Amino acid sequence: RSSDLAGGGYRLQGVCRPGCFAEDTQILTSIEAGLAGTPAGRVTPSTQLMSLADKASPAHVNLIPRAIDVPTHGPEKPDLFVFALSNGKKLRVTNAHPMVLADGSIVRANRVQPHAAFVGNDGQPVYVLAIGREPAVGEVFGFETKSDTRVGHIIVAEDVLVGDLKIQDELQAELTGLEARR
Repeated sequence: RSSDLAGGGYRLQGVCRPGCFAEDTQILTSIEAGLAGTPAGRVTPSTQLMSLADKASPAHVNLIPRAIDVPTHGPEKPDLFVFALSNGKKLRVTNAHPMVLADGSIVRANRVQPHAAFVGNDGQPVYVLAIGREPAVGEVFGFETKSDTRVGHIIVAEDVLVGDLKIQDELQAELTGLEARR
C-alpha cells in the first residue's frame, strides 16, 4: 500500500502479475459502434474485451465481448519481448505472457521460437518475423476476463490471439509442478 496524499488514507497500488502488455499494445475491445483497438493503458474495468466464445477454438475463431474480472498494472523491470509480426504489427509483452500458437498450444512469450506462427483474430496464421527485447516504457497492463471456460480467457492483442492473466497463472502452475517433480 502507498500513502494517498489527497485523501489522507491509503490506496492500493496495483502490481502487475507476470503476463502483461506494453501500455501502447492494441487490445481488441467491443464498443457501441463495433470493434476497436484500444491501447492497453486506456482499457478500464468497464471495457469489454473481445475473447473466444465458449465453443470456439484457435482453429475456429469466434469472438464475443466479455467483461474484465481482474485488471492489473505496474512497472516491469525485465525487458519486454517484442514480436515483429507478418501482419505488420509489433506485439510487446512480458516474458510470462501466454501466446497462442497456430497448432493450438499455448506457451509463455519467452518460449516462442523464431518463425513460429500465432493465430490471427481471423483464424489465419500470423508469423513471427523477428523476436527482440526492449525496456518497458511506463507501466505494463494485464487483464483477466470473466469466463468459466479456458477459451474464454483467450483475448486479442495486435490482431493475434493471446492468453489473459488466468491462462498465465495456469502456465505458471504447470511449470511449478514440473520443477517440483525434478
